[in-house]
Amino acid sequence: MKQTILDAHSKLEDFYKEKQEKRKIRLQLQQDSESRPTASALKSLDSGIKRNTGLIKKLKQGITEDNVDHLCKEIPKLNLTRYVSEAVAAITDFKPKSSVPAITRICVLMHARYSEFAKDLIPRLQKLIETPSSFENDQDKKAFYNRKKEILKLFVELFLVGILPDDSILHSIISEHVKVASGELKDDDLAIYGLILQISWARATGNEFMGFPPAQYYQILQSQKQLEEMIAAQQEPKEEEQTKPETPADVETDSAEQEADENEEKNISDANKAAEEDKKRKKEELDKKIEELDQTSSLLEPQRQEEYRTLAKQYFEMISKHMISLHKQLRGMERENVKIVNLKGELTEKRSESYSKQLKSHDRLLNGVNSLAELLLEEAPQMPEEDRATRITGDIGLADLSRLQAQNEEEGIFGDEDTRSFYEDIRPLRELLPAVFFDSKSSTTDDKTDATENDAASEDESTDVESTKIDEGTPEVTEDPTTEGKENTESGETKEESKPEKTNPKLDEFVKELPKCVNRELIDDAAMNFCYMATKGNRKKLPRCLFNVPRQELELLPYYSRLVATLHPVYPEISEKLIDLLQGEFNFLVGKKDQTNIETKVRNVRFLGELTKFKICPAKVVLKCLQTCLANFSHHNIDMACNLLESCGRFLYRSPETHVRTSNFLDTMMRLKNAKNFDSRMETLIENAFYYCKPPERVAFHKERTPMQEYIRYLVFHQLSKATLKDVIRKLCKLDWAEHGKYLVKCILSLKNISYSNIPVIANLVASFRLYQPNFGVQVVDGALHRFYDGLVKNDPTRQQHRVMNVKFLAELYSFMVVDTAMIFSLMYTLITFPCDNNDSFRVRLVCTFISTCSAYFGSA
Repeated sequence: MKQTILDAHSKLEDFYKEKQEKRKIRLQLQQDSESRPTASALKSLDSGIKRNTGLIKKLKQGITEDNVDHLCKEIPKLNLTRYVSEAVAAITDFKPKSSVPAITRICVLMHARYSEFAKDLIPRLQKLIETPSSFENDQDKKAFYNRKKEILKLFVELFLVGILPDDSILHSIISEHVKVASGELKDDDLAIYGLILQISWARATGNEFMGFPPAQYYQILQSQKQLEEMIAAQQEPKEEEQTKPETPADVETDSAEQEADENEEKNISDANKAAEEDKKRKKEELDKKIEELDQTSSLLEPQRQEEYRTLAKQYFEMISKHMISLHKQLRGMERENVKIVNLKGELTEKRSESYSKQLKSHDRLLNGVNSLAELLLEEAPQMPEEDRATRITGDIGLADLSRLQAQNEEEGIFGDEDTRSFYEDIRPLRELLPAVFFDSKSSTTDDKTDATENDAASEDESTDVESTKIDEGTPEVTEDPTTEGKENTESGETKEESKPEKTNPKLDEFVKELPKCVNRELIDDAAMNFCYMATKGNRKKLPRCLFNVPRQELELLPYYSRLVATLHPVYPEISEKLIDLLQGEFNFLVGKKDQTNIETKVRNVRFLGELTKFKICPAKVVLKCLQTCLANFSHHNIDMACNLLESCGRFLYRSPETHVRTSNFLDTMMRLKNAKNFDSRMETLIENAFYYCKPPERVAFHKERTPMQEYIRYLVFHQLSKATLKDVIRKLCKLDWAEHGKYLVKCILSLKNISYSNIPVIANLVASFRLYQPNFGVQVVDGALHRFYDGLVKNDPTRQQHRVMNVKFLAELYSFMVVDTAMIFSLMYTLITFPCDNNDSFRVRLVCTFISTCSAYFGSA
């Protein structure tokens, strides 16, 4: 950060040095123009056609920083009296590589020698920036505004060095630009080009024409502020946990703490004052430095500078209003696009291109407006924030995405952390394995060595079922995909019978071991092992092997899908091939009515569902499959639709991108169930699938508690730990015991709200708190004994875990000497001798809990 400040100071010095050099050139040019070379002096120079036309050609090729020194040496040696107009034409023929400072040097040299140069140059430049009535294409439009921007820069430089006598031309150009800006804003391209022109003008003339300090001035102030914030953050004292002795005096430390807080606030206030004074001092030093560096007077009167500032602010207000309007239009288009995607599944190509174009224009304008605001010392316009929750109304109902987002924040899309981790935390193969496994050159070498395997794989591909896409507009599935798929399958079987398949022992062994990979670690290891044999032939065969998973072993589908998801970043062709196979099989099976295919259909849709949850299969593919089943909602299509929803329906319903469309399909399915007469099995399938995806809303029951009761629960159930025990005791001592003592005892005995590992800390709390409230220990022990005998009498199997925690609590109270040895032995004797059923062995566990917790203290008792 300090280096950044030093660089900004250096740039600031360079800015004012360059400014002084231009003033010197201006004064020198005024002197030279009064004593230009005479006609006789020019005749003594080289007037040859060859050298003069050669110079003109060099000027036409473009004036750059590379050749400007050579041109400046050539011009004084030549007599260009007859070639002034040609030189002006060459100079004004801006090339893409031309440099405005280099052109300015040539113009200064020509103006000092030829009086007619400026008279010919300025009208020609003015003519070049006249806006044409229309443009033939976008390229002409872009070229014109680029040329206008460069000419405007050149006019500024010509004025600063004195070739342009006054600023009237510049004022007219900017005034006209602001005047026609309202019409240009109707065209996005013209608005962008006009904004770029205004930014270029503000950057070039901010100091001379509008009286703003240089950009480096604000850069230094900003860097100093950031440096101060960094130093302040490093000097902040680190908060450390402070534990105090367990004595009654802890309750009487409020006055000391309050005094410490006051001292700390005073120190912070003094530090803030010192920081403000230091900031003010640095700003004054910087202003003083600028006064020392700027030894020149302004070329424009303050009133004229105010006119330029007014024009710039008028344009800024105009472009800001247009920016806000364009932002609202873009948000409206986004809402319409969301509606179309939710209802139809995808956008038309024309609408997608229109949105992309408007988004690009919006981003470019927003960046330009922010840059212009920074140059003009104005606040950037704030874009209105709108409600992003999309509600689609219609015959089906109303989808509230805001409620969905709140549900996802609470439960997540997958419902629990383990499931989320299974579907989202994929092992990164590129980071764990050498890059040679995924290099295209190495794979090409493997292709040559495994040519035989590739031939066999290509033969296998000929047996794949042909995939046909489902037309979104057709309500029913035709028989053509079925017949076509059947013919392809029969022809594939004939080929397989006529020509034996060539096998790969390594791949066969790998596929044979896959059914044994029934957890995350095993299937991830299998993915890594496949990378060692991932030749092109094996990558073609693996999708077919995964596709042929036995239809009864549906439990393997999540693990096979995880294998594909793990390999997808490095070998995407595997997932693409598998999805094509599954789509083709679905199109073939959806029209089959025989009972023998039901298990294959279930396996197919569940496999697609699992791949969708891994975000390998696009959601629109699964939704089209569901739409196809709903179009002919009968027989096996019901089983396929319900299994598909049970596999990935909840994921689709909770995903914001597919929520509305999935909700529409679910409501459609329930309307079809109510309209048709299905048997009980079908109705149960439909209801289970529907409520799995869209569970009924349950009203949560909340007990009404006072703020003090909530505070006590927070201390006991959330804050209490081994490290915070003393702090919690100190806070509990401040409670009004007559009012809140019973509730504290109730919270201590509510062991179901406490983790099992935290029971020793609760017992320690009871033992320590007896020093302040002697009756507290007696009340807690009475409550624990009451729960002990109540569980012994009722013997409710659903309360067994609570009984274990209660026995653990009594044993820990013995460890902290709250109960005596006689009571513990009496309780264990009661557990052993109390009459019970012959099959009741649970009390053995309770006795073991007593012994494992208290046995260490029996010898010393």
